[in-house]
Amino acid sequence: MRPSGGETVSTLIPTLRWNAVGAADRFQIEIYFGGDTDKPEPRPVLRKTVTAQKPEFPLGAPLEAGREYAWRIRPLIEDAPPGRWSEYHRFRTPPK
Repeated sequence: MRPSGGETVSTLIPTLRWNAVGAADRFQIEIYFGGDTDKPEPRPVLRKTVTAQKPEFPLGAPLEAGREYAWRIRPLIEDAPPGRWSEYHRFRTPPK
């Protein structure tokens, strides 16, 4: 899973990458401000469902500079309940 481990990415429009799940036909992705994941009901900055053709998602719009973010992902399989959410993967955006 990339980015993760608190790394600082080189761009405000990073590409999220994850390990493929064989049976999944789609994935649901959520991105949060880093500190929000400790709240009882965190609100994602972005929520997106993408096809499983390629295990990556390039963000279409820039994130805020110098912020910590956390993201998670889960597989979606046709006619089945959603898979489990991954753990949160944290990263920082570069300063202005």
